[in-house]
Amino acid sequence: MTAPRGPGKKWLNLALLAAACLYVLFTLGSLLGRGLFETVGGDYRAFRSSAQIATQVGFAQVYDLDLQEQYQRALYDAYARIPVLYMTVPAPLLPPFILIFVPLLLLPPLPGLIAWTVLQVLLLWLYLRRFLGALEGFEERGVFALLLCSFPLFWNLLFGQINLFLLIFVGEFLLAYLRGREIVSGLWLGGLLLKPQALILLLPGLLLRRSFKALAGFGLAGLAVLGLSLLLGGPEGLIALGRLILGYAEGLQTNVPQFMVNWRALALNLGELIPAPIAWGVAIAGMLLTAGVALAFWLRPRQSSPTQFGLVLLGTYAATCAVTWHSHIQMTLPLVVLLLFLESRGQVDRRLLIAWALVPAAVYFAALLPLPAIPQRLTGFSMLVLNLYLVYRAARQLWSAEPERGAGLAEGWTY
Repeated sequence: MTAPRGPGKKWLNLALLAAACLYVLFTLGSLLGRGLFETVGGDYRAFRSSAQIATQVGFAQVYDLDLQEQYQRALYDAYARIPVLYMTVPAPLLPPFILIFVPLLLLPPLPGLIAWTVLQVLLLWLYLRRFLGALEGFEERGVFALLLCSFPLFWNLLFGQINLFLLIFVGEFLLAYLRGREIVSGLWLGGLLLKPQALILLLPGLLLRRSFKALAGFGLAGLAVLGLSLLLGGPEGLIALGRLILGYAEGLQTNVPQFMVNWRALALNLGELIPAPIAWGVAIAGMLLTAGVALAFWLRPRQSSPTQFGLVLLGTYAATCAVTWHSHIQMTLPLVVLLLFLESRGQVDRRLLIAWALVPAAVYFAALLPLPAIPQRLTGFSMLVLNLYLVYRAARQLWSAEPERGAGLAEGWTY
């Protein structure tokens, strides 16, 4: 197989520079127009307020939206520039994940947000070095710069979100599983309880594959998270979190499901143009087909090659983002490590990663000026299309490929 090729370095550098400039201008425009903790740091506002509530009132009270409003409104009003529609942002995180933000309370709000952003960029750089170092013969070739300018990462950093941890958990799950350390891989998979909707196809897939050790590892991680959650928030905290999650399913003000990257968003947006039953019929059919294809990947023999397992995981996570009920563009970040793994094995072209990183940015900024009301809707749709293409690509390569064996990872990995 020939080595993957990408676009000319000059044009790619220009595209990355243009994206970086647009990100800076957009961020400055948001700060000057609306202030801090409205768009910029909007989700960090919820996480910081949750840490304050947890340490001052108790973890069980974090999911009380009235109490959240008291804490968030004070932070919001202190940094707002012009009156805009205030919305309380929920933080549906299990108590152990709220602990991540407690040390940031040592800093004032603005330095805390800056520190959180810098920490995530540094974490991405360090983890990419670790992950790429585990791939045999992989040349970095500006991967960090590309990902730093990717729209999903920008959106994650802009709002102060936490999805970068999903990238690390999925990357470590992949490496541990391919090294035959299935229990350890399951422990890493437990980290996806940060966003439990990321597990809706992965867990059934592991069951279909009869990967009981990985499921046992996940069970151990789940019990640890549950035990710590009960210790911190008690049963009342978990009950309150359950009610909040049900509210998410029904639709909260800050959910903006029309902006998501899933079939649900397509149904809602399409329902404004055609009768809603038809729109939902299309979306439900799409959900069932996408989920069915992804689960069928896991019926392959357990003796399939590392490359084939990478394709299974890529198709499954891309399908998850399309099928799950709550899925914003930031949730797609784990696809980075899966695409890099498959590129290292000559299965995908770098242009596919570039398209995943930059096409949503092009769509968003192209629509921002002439169509200010719908750029996020179009951006979400573009990412849905890209994810469905990844599912198709995985299916085509899996179901047409000959069994493959061979070297996989550095550090003495054997198959």
